[in-house]
Amino acid sequence: MKSAFPAIHATAALVAGSAIGYLDSRPNWDDTGVTVGAVLISAAIIGSLRPRLGVALGALVGVPVLAFEYLTSGGIVAMVVIAIGMVGGGLGVVLRGAASPGERR
Repeated sequence: MKSAFPAIHATAALVAGSAIGYLDSRPNWDDTGVTVGAVLISAAIIGSLRPRLGVALGALVGVPVLAFEYLTSGGIVAMVVIAIGMVGGGLGVVLRGAASPGERR
């Protein structure tokens, strides 16, 4: 399935990242592992939908999480979440290639 409009995928990445960032910014939320896992899995799924942009889409998942972190605590320690999103996006591309080795991208 080839989409001619990558903005749909970018929007999905930003919406997923915003949802994860919102949950992570809640006062009673203190589970970094779940947040990291959610970013990784979301980025992998979205990255597998558009393999040529997989890593960039993964980074887009991490950007809203970083923005929420910066707005709530003023720190940029969560910049690593962008790298985690990029790894997830790359993982999605690899898994897409493994699932359909004969498909031309």
